[in-house]
Amino acid sequence: TMVTAVLEAKAAVGDRPVLLAVRGVAKSFKGVRALDGVDLEVREGEILGVAGVAGSGQKELVEALAGLRPYRGEVRFLGAPLPRDPARLHALGVAHIPEDRAMGVVGTMSVAENLALRRYARFARRGLLSRRAMEEKASELIRRFGIQTPSPRTPVRFLSGGNVQKVILARELGEGARLVLAMHPTYGVDVGAAEEVHRLLLDLAKGGAAVLLVSEDLDEILARSHRVAALYQGRMVGPLPREEVGLERLGAMMTGGRA
Repeated sequence: TMVTAVLEAKAAVGDRPVLLAVRGVAKSFKGVRALDGVDLEVREGEILGVAGVAGSGQKELVEALAGLRPYRGEVRFLGAPLPRDPARLHALGVAHIPEDRAMGVVGTMSVAENLALRRYARFARRGLLSRRAMEEKASELIRRFGIQTPSPRTPVRFLSGGNVQKVILARELGEGARLVLAMHPTYGVDVGAAEEVHRLLLDLAKGGAAVLLVSEDLDEILARSHRVAALYQGRMVGPLPREEVGLERLGAMMTGGRA
C-alpha cells in the first residue's frame, strides 16, 4: 500500500542532506502576524506534511517560499539562499502548486500554452516557438493526467476547476523537481487524479526531491508524509515522525498548538 511504501522509503531519509532549511521566517499583514518565527527542514527524499486550519499561516508560508510574498528570516535551498523570484526558483527545480487555481494559469491562453508556461525556451527553434512540439508535449501530459479538454488548443478558461488543477499539476510535477511546494494538491480533483498526484509526489521523493505538503486534509497528510507538523497561529508545531502521530494528536497540534 501507499502507507507501507512511505514507511519503507522513510527509513533511509533521516540521514539524508537537508535540501530546504527555513529559519525564523516571519510575515506580518496589517499588523497581524501571519507567520511567527517558522523553522523547518525538509531532507532529500522526504515528504514533510504540514496541517493547519484555514488562516493558520499555511498559505503565507507556501507563497513566501514560492517567491510571491516578502518575509523576514532566512531560507536556504541546496545550501544557498533561496531566490525570492518565481522564475529563478523554477530554474532551480522548485515546483509550486498554489491554493488558488486562478493564480496558477492564464485563462485566455490554451491548455498547451499553460502547460509550457514555465519552459517556453524548450520549444523554441531558432528563436521561433514550435507550436507542434509544444502541442505534442501537451498531448502527452493531457493523457497522463487525464485532463478533460476538447483539444490542446482550448483556452483554459473553458475547463472545469478540477481540470484546471490538473493542468497546474501536470505542468509543475510532470517534468520532475528538486523541491515541491504543494498546497492542497488534490483539492477538487477526482479520485483517479488524486492517486496520480500522490504517486507522483512519492516518486519525486524517492528520486531525491524534497516535498512540502501543506493541506487541511488530515488523512492526506498522515497517509503521505514521512514527518508531520502543524501550523498554529503562524507558529510551527512539531514536526514529529509520522508513526508517532495519529488523527487525534494531529488535531491537537493544529487546534491547540501542542505537540
